[in-house]
Amino acid sequence: MSEALAVSRAAANVPTLESMRHQAFEAIRATLKESAAHRWMTPLRLYVHPTIGNVPITQIDQHVLHDCLKPVWRTKHPSAVKALRRVNIALKHATAAGLDVDLQAAQKAKIILGEVDHEEVGRPSLHYRDAPHFYAQLPNDGAALLLKALMLTGVRSAEMRLARIEKIEWNEAILTSPREIVKGRKRTTKDNRIALSSEAVRVLRCAAGDRTEGHIFRNIQRSAYSDNAVSKLMRDSNWLKEREIKATPHGMRSTFKAFILERHHEIPPHIVELVLSHTIENKVGAAYTRTDQIEQQRCALERWGRFLCGDKTPVID
Repeated sequence: MSEALAVSRAAANVPTLESMRHQAFEAIRATLKESAAHRWMTPLRLYVHPTIGNVPITQIDQHVLHDCLKPVWRTKHPSAVKALRRVNIALKHATAAGLDVDLQAAQKAKIILGEVDHEEVGRPSLHYRDAPHFYAQLPNDGAALLLKALMLTGVRSAEMRLARIEKIEWNEAILTSPREIVKGRKRTTKDNRIALSSEAVRVLRCAAGDRTEGHIFRNIQRSAYSDNAVSKLMRDSNWLKEREIKATPHGMRSTFKAFILERHHEIPPHIVELVLSHTIENKVGAAYTRTDQIEQQRCALERWGRFLCGDKTPVID
């Protein structure tokens, strides 16, 4: 066999970037929840595979990556960065498989692509002064009840959309989100206990009706609402449009936080972070989070619930 033929056959056996990405993904798939697994693929599917997916992994260098991502590096910067990180994971997997690849290709490409003056923009949110007026015009049915529950509890959309009646402790006014629907990697998340204010209990009872099991909030097909259904409710809101206010369901978490931090200084900031299921970075605050401090969370949420309902009566702890 000639040397040229041997090289040609060896090159033919080298997996492509897309093939190696698939192998790398399968290696970490068990650590990802279903929704996260789908999102993991998206930047590569949109910005990498159409142009260089069929390139042998050993031919991926900084110049190939630069030419691929340059069109979106500034216009879609967060997604482009994610795509580059995932390519880097594929390169590491290729190295582990014994292939001769440039492990520094992604980092080099990032340097060549240059710095981007990208400002992280939070989700649009209501000012807390507007929240009671918006809350008051929401009807007590359908997706509006789900939106009310999201506003009242400060939880992420999935935890309320997929919440089940059998997970409510009515006497204790606690709703438990199983670890499967709590944000985070598999095997690292834990059940999240959600304190329910008096108004939150009313909303959940209204949604559940006489049922004793199943999703608390159901659409006309009797299945859980999609994330888009609640977002659409806010996008189509005439009340918001008339006032030229842009807001999202997720932004309500910021609205709650601003209200407590600005109006209720007696509530420690780490309690707000617990309500929002945020990681406590401050060492002092973290020292107090060995338990979920559910009653302190309830105190903050009761104040918020009464504010949303227009009740300014002081809450007695």
